[in-house]
Amino acid sequence: MQNMAKVLLADANEEFRALLAGAIEKTGEFTVVGSTGDGAEALRLVEERKPDLLILDTVLPGMDGWAVCAKIRETDKTPIIMLTAKG
Repeated sequence: MQNMAKVLLADANEEFRALLAGAIEKTGEFTVVGSTGDGAEALRLVEERKPDLLILDTVLPGMDGWAVCAKIRETDKTPIIMLTAKG
């Protein structure tokens, strides 16, 4: 079994998270280790699951993506891809 990169998804849109998770896992290079629509939960999951990559929405309930990113950078160097949707 090949060593797949672990990805954590944090986006307020549940349907988008499901579609993105499917697309990511279909590549065979990544595995989704968690998915949440809440910023505080995203922070907890990063600490718990130690993903290789965090895909993070800027607009999240509980704690916005910018605050999550800042908090992670205090203690961790997990790569982060920030997303936002034009409303």
